Amino acid sequence: MYSPDLGILDRDQNGGIFVQIEMRVPLALTNNSTHREKNKFTFGLAALDETNLYSFEYKFHATSDTNNNRFLIKDNTALAQNKSSLLTPIGPSAGWLVFRIEILPRTTAGGSGMVRVLVDEDGDTNVNLTQILSVVDDSHQIFRRFRLTHRTTDPTQYAMQFRNLQVGPLNP
Repeated sequence: MYSPDLGILDRDQNGGIFVQIEMRVPLALTNNSTHREKNKFTFGLAALDETNLYSFEYKFHATSDTNNNRFLIKDNTALAQNKSSLLTPIGPSAGWLVFRIEILPRTTAGGSGMVRVLVDEDGDTNVNLTQILSVVDDSHQIFRRFRLTHRTTDPTQYAMQFRNLQVGPLNP
């Protein structure tokens, strides 16, 4: 799913840009690695023609997992990845997880060129974002659309809920 045109978001202006979303899994889910690959979501920013530029992919994390489940992606290629130390909270009492991508000004514009992902994965009510992935990449400057995709093994049982989507400049 792509948003309508958001207008020009220029990472070299206003200290960079960000996109943030909250996600939760309110229904019971078999928490094992066979479901992990099939239950995931990706969000990020794209060009006007819907070309994916930078995004973050999160796969549900189960107790038996040894593979990475968090990926920072550019042009559909993983730039950085790692494994969460926390299990994905699921079920009726599951809290909201917060995910944020920050795209700082390019080095050619006097910035750091950093693209980073921050998360709060514990599901409690206090939002404490921690940086989990980062790369220096000056490839993309202009962003026009928000993108969200999600996949579940059974949408009637493994539905994800999303809220509080925010996209904009870091320092308006």
